[in-house]
Amino acid sequence: MTAQDRQLELLLLGKPSLTYGSQPLTAELVSAKGQALLIYLAVTGQRHSRSALAGLLWGDMPEESARANLRLALSKLRKFIPDYLEATRLEIVFKPQHAYRLDVAEFEKLLKTDHSGGLDVHAVALYRGDFLEDFILPNAPEFDFWAAAQRERLHQLAVNALLKQILAAEETRNVQEGLAAARRLLHIDPWHENGHRTMMRLLSADGQRNAALTQYETFSSVLAEELGIEPDAETKALYAQIRENKIPQVSPV
Repeated sequence: MTAQDRQLELLLLGKPSLTYGSQPLTAELVSAKGQALLIYLAVTGQRHSRSALAGLLWGDMPEESARANLRLALSKLRKFIPDYLEATRLEIVFKPQHAYRLDVAEFEKLLKTDHSGGLDVHAVALYRGDFLEDFILPNAPEFDFWAAAQRERLHQLAVNALLKQILAAEETRNVQEGLAAARRLLHIDPWHENGHRTMMRLLSADGQRNAALTQYETFSSVLAEELGIEPDAETKALYAQIRENKIPQVSPV
């Protein structure tokens, strides 16, 4: 077996994909809670007691039953990925002995090591969607709480990176790059009102005045239908400016 065949890949941004070499680690193969166990250990990167892990994933069961289920899930995982998990009588830890890929770690590393703004583009490209999108784990509220906190944290990191891209694009008058980042922002956060204002402003600056007006009108209709509210005053004021053709078009510097 080559090193490539032994590589574990955990893609957790968007709908999760867990593979070992060419073998998908599906719920049918390792169980949904086995998947959750691997995800939790890999993302946290810490040692966890068996008792805590049993409570995290089988908190609705008596402790003895929960720990038995943990042993079974661990056994299934180690059958397929023997070189990635280390277990003692008391603790379990994600301790890879071979190459692996974890998109969450890559995403955060790119953002943390970026000092020029350029790497934000690569980081955001990794953000296929929200953390563990559509991953449903029954009867595991503690895991759900942890996943929700991670989801919100990573989502905000992606939003902030896109806002940074937009600001850089506007400063250099790169309207097309700004529009691409704004569209990406609204794809992951459709209710981000500043994102809609950015789209309106950049579309107008690009000579797409009708598209800018439509952007507002569509957003306004959705707010009214879904939430029963109106856009805020700043968004309305920008709409009026665009309608009166007061936003100058921009040429790249």
